[in-house]
Amino acid sequence: MQYLSNISISWEVYHPDGELMFYCDEKKAVWYLSRNLAEVLDERKIKLSFTPKGKGESVKTKIKKPSKCVCCGIDKELTKHHIVPRQYRKFLPNDLKEHYSYDVMYMCWEHHEKYERKADILKKSLEERVDIENLKKLFSMKTKVIKNLIKYLKGECMHENVIYKLDENIKKLDIYGEKTEHFLKKIENLDLDPNKKIVESYENPQDFIVMWRNHFISEAKPNYMPDGWDINTVKDYKNVQN
Repeated sequence: MQYLSNISISWEVYHPDGELMFYCDEKKAVWYLSRNLAEVLDERKIKLSFTPKGKGESVKTKIKKPSKCVCCGIDKELTKHHIVPRQYRKFLPNDLKEHYSYDVMYMCWEHHEKYERKADILKKSLEERVDIENLKKLFSMKTKVIKNLIKYLKGECMHENVIYKLDENIKKLDIYGEKTEHFLKKIENLDLDPNKKIVESYENPQDFIVMWRNHFISEAKPNYMPDGWDINTVKDYKNVQN
């Protein structure tokens, strides 16, 4: 776990049209400036010199964060903590994961480590929502299928029992189609990541986010959360049903 230097979360980043997009720390602001992607407007204020795809955070999630531990208030040797762990966040719908710093908080090393141990317990319990052992078996089976399918497509001599076993294993992966190069790509892209399955086990991904926030508040017991931060505030998300 690395300590962060020059933490000042009071930098404001503006759209070229003058609208405040989001807040960032000094490291991020310097990153924009050093690449001529922004210009300084005022003290701790920069404006992007290019037109981004969006307008940044929504009004609800655009909050200013103090550069201190949210638990004890210390302002030295801070670390970044993702309330919704990154191992899950990457599998959330784009509307909920992109440009989303609402759940990134600053913590001192001691409180960060203490909370992470409790978060590990929650992660373990989440694994019970999916069949971890079966996923491991399927991953191993996927490896074998790819190996034998490549041999099959190359025309290498294979015993009929091996081909039969290949077909049976493909069925167990719950993927169907003719044994072609395109089908091989589909199998190679088959995602068996248990973290993805955990996120998908929640019908509403917003509930997953709120669950982690509740856990953080109840277990970390932070005393210095940013003004305006709320457990139930979730970035605009359109749950489009096909």
